[in-house]
Amino acid sequence: MIESHFHPLDEIETFGFTWHGLAEGGSYNPKITINGVKRTLPFSAPSTPLGGDIDSLGDTHLLQAPGIGAVPLTEEQLAAELAEGRAWQNYALISGGSLHLFGQALGGWVCIDPAGKRWLVRTYGATSFTGGEVTPGEAATFNFRVLPFGYLDDAPSAPVEFSGTLEDIGQAAIPTYEPPVNSLFQLGINSISSDGRRVIVYIRNRWNFTGTRSAFPIGYLLLTLEGNGPTFTPVLEVLYTRADCFPKWEEEGPRSELKGWVFEAESDVIELPPGSGNMVTRTWYTGLNYVGAGEGREDVSIGSPDVVERWAGRIVTVVFDELDEIRTFTLSAESSCTGSFPEFTFTSSGYLYSDSTPSTLVWEMSRPTNSYTTVDWVIRLDGVEVERVTWSAAQSGTERRGSDVAAEDHWTLTTTARLEIRGAQTLEHTVDYPGGSQFGPRAFSGPLLTSASRPDSHLYNGRWIWRLDSLTGWEDAVFSVQRHCNQVVAVGVSLRNESAQVFEAYTTRVLATGASWDGEGQNEIYTRVSTYEPKKKIIVTDASGAFDGPCWI
Repeated sequence: MIESHFHPLDEIETFGFTWHGLAEGGSYNPKITINGVKRTLPFSAPSTPLGGDIDSLGDTHLLQAPGIGAVPLTEEQLAAELAEGRAWQNYALISGGSLHLFGQALGGWVCIDPAGKRWLVRTYGATSFTGGEVTPGEAATFNFRVLPFGYLDDAPSAPVEFSGTLEDIGQAAIPTYEPPVNSLFQLGINSISSDGRRVIVYIRNRWNFTGTRSAFPIGYLLLTLEGNGPTFTPVLEVLYTRADCFPKWEEEGPRSELKGWVFEAESDVIELPPGSGNMVTRTWYTGLNYVGAGEGREDVSIGSPDVVERWAGRIVTVVFDELDEIRTFTLSAESSCTGSFPEFTFTSSGYLYSDSTPSTLVWEMSRPTNSYTTVDWVIRLDGVEVERVTWSAAQSGTERRGSDVAAEDHWTLTTTARLEIRGAQTLEHTVDYPGGSQFGPRAFSGPLLTSASRPDSHLYNGRWIWRLDSLTGWEDAVFSVQRHCNQVVAVGVSLRNESAQVFEAYTTRVLATGASWDGEGQNEIYTRVSTYEPKKKIIVTDASGAFDGPCWI
């Protein structure tokens, strides 16, 4: 009982939970960092989550009772308390995949009803919000169990149970972006309003779920608990359907045309050597003809592309901000390419004979080529641009084929690649291939954003990755977008060139509040970065440290 902790004559001036900070270590070595000092935590830190989704370990959900005033301590008193390792605040955080609060894994969330009473709400059964499943094309019934919350001892009453059904979960198939289907989709809590009356639930394709990293959701549901507890009325609706979550594809402008090529040739019959009576066919080349792709000796691009591709509106995450407004992050891409891929200039001399007479035929075809390609990746928050990464590559060179031209000399190519992050951070380099390259200038006879249209690009590993090696001249050029936690979308760029021993990596992160901040600088790969936001705490961690459970409490 609470009385055992105090002297009968003590007067309680301020009562509350003061272990607020960055917690880690799980149940084995729980620690908490308060005011820059790491202390031993007297209970387990958030650790392995319910449902097995470690991507939610850094999630935070604000819990704040309406009408609660500021902590009744002066700034001097707050500072003195903080120095002693006691952090006072007038709100709480439900943290991590286990939905931790004050050292306890709730397995649910706290709802404060309009009357001001607090209730613990859990879902249970096959469709639980913490790792349950739903079947596409079928109605889903969700079961709720409600208990009074906030008692130091056991709750004074038995739980109240009720259910709600959603006839359509919004997962109708999309022919253009049909993801592989396991027949079951997984559920998880993506965000909770500060009073707990509204919950955003994600739906993701279980096909790629490995238990270690989550896939980008392909749908979102919204639960609203109406009325007073414990007999709430659950109102369920589809916030975003599968069609809403996937991007829209547009394309305009001409592409270069892929054509095969064959020799134009003439021949005659002559006596060789003269007077020998040995008649042979003599052939010589007079030019080139272009035929359909795959019908000639080799396919090449012919034409002047002027193409724009747009891939817009892939929903990355949907959350409540600290004002309980629903915020939606989307990812869009746009690529443009112009260039010149003219017909080849052809020269030849000599003959090819049908007998054993040595050939004197020498031929060569060549042309100048160039292209200029840009790719813009844009993160938008409620339709407003908050992050942009721009790749551009100017490529020019000479393309050659010939009887005396080796395959490795088909191209002489120069690539000048440029990277801009928010128009501020810029990286530029030029790569020359004097002896030739396997890559020519981008002819743009095929979609540049092809991989962006594949469903698995959206669903694998909780991260969207696109490679730009051939475009930039780097050995390993990668752009990625990842949901680090429910409040953060991270945009990363990495460039590697082992032969030059160069590695560049840049990461920026965008918050649901609209604020953004850089990581710990260049070459950041696996670092923990945390920041304070009004009432919400953000933690970013790499997968290797996920089971340590670093999380704000």
